[in-house]
Amino acid sequence: PSLVEACELAAEPAVPLALGLLRAEDASLRVAALHVLAALARFAARYEVVPKLRERLSREKDAPARAMLAFAFTHLAPKGDGAVAALFRDERDELPRLLAAMGCARRGEATRAMGAALVAWLGDEDLSERYLALPFGADSLAGDVASLLAEVGPDVLRDARPRLLRELAEADDFGAVGLLQAALAATFGDAKAPEKSADLTTPQRELLVTLANNQAFWSIGNALSVLMERGLPSARESMAAYLGIAVDDDPREAARIGARAYESFGAGRALRAWREMLEQFPDDREALFRAGSLLSEAGDDD
Repeated sequence: PSLVEACELAAEPAVPLALGLLRAEDASLRVAALHVLAALARFAARYEVVPKLRERLSREKDAPARAMLAFAFTHLAPKGDGAVAALFRDERDELPRLLAAMGCARRGEATRAMGAALVAWLGDEDLSERYLALPFGADSLAGDVASLLAEVGPDVLRDARPRLLRELAEADDFGAVGLLQAALAATFGDAKAPEKSADLTTPQRELLVTLANNQAFWSIGNALSVLMERGLPSARESMAAYLGIAVDDDPREAARIGARAYESFGAGRALRAWREMLEQFPDDREALFRAGSLLSEAGDDD
């Protein structure tokens, strides 16, 4: 068997354990159990997982757990099963509705109403915080939603364009990749960019100017490779030259970008990066906030 198959086979004993944890009093255990079950789809029929999920759904009150039920149904329920769509239609809490709409988009079963809801959720900060707390390790709500819009339909993608631009204007993490792919599809279709910027349409130019003006965007390597695939410049200075515009490099923003990058290297390295920034810019609010938060988490009174 492949390495993935070997890992799945070794994990089979986790399936009955996870099914048992669906009855746990602690909602966080139920959430984690649903994540495990969704990941081990090959055993769903053997352990009658989907009927047991339906039974759990009838009693589940916790919103994150109901959201993870939508996630699990997305991966385990057969095509045409109405469970995911019903969660979008019947839920009051937006988190389960979000996961249900995303699930239907992945399954090719999304409606126009689901597409409109996904577009509306693109910039929802409160919902994003709740989404990122779910156990599947997402990087960005906006990026994940944007990457699914093309599955809903071209009209939805076109309608999403203004929101995509607003998100891209401030994008500074890997979620920018999904946003960029959706925005390029909405403005360029399947075509590559023209050699001369004079041949750009107004929406195409607006998108590229938005990118050029976002200094942080140009530190996201995966997003730059998406530009290259479209025949577009992958360096900020080259993009500005292509468009015939001037862009400013703000040293304070450059320092912020560098410090943010160290957030993934652990609290100690991140704290050192923010402290180094404060040596240059002692009044920077983001640096003060992040350094203070990291110190508080570490219990450091220094």
